[in-house]
Amino acid sequence: MSEPGVVPRHLDGNAAAGALAELFGTDITGAMGTCTACGNRAAMAETHAYVDGPGVVLRCHACDSVLMRWATSRRTTWLEMSGLRSIEITVAP
Repeated sequence: MSEPGVVPRHLDGNAAAGALAELFGTDITGAMGTCTACGNRAAMAETHAYVDGPGVVLRCHACDSVLMRWATSRRTTWLEMSGLRSIEITVAP
């Protein structure tokens, strides 16, 4: 979905690894998420991460729908995940 000569401003989901670990208490870049909009199932590391705003937005790499977005302040975190039908986080034994 990119135009010739246009540099995308997103990074891959690994760019949000630290912030995701703070939210979930573990590294979830390998977790499998399913997009509500298109049904694509992929690792969170494959998302398109937009980290240059006041919060973080993760979009589906297949259809560009918003999967997750969050912002934090000193005392509060706002988290919205309505774009994820499910997320499968495997915990090591």
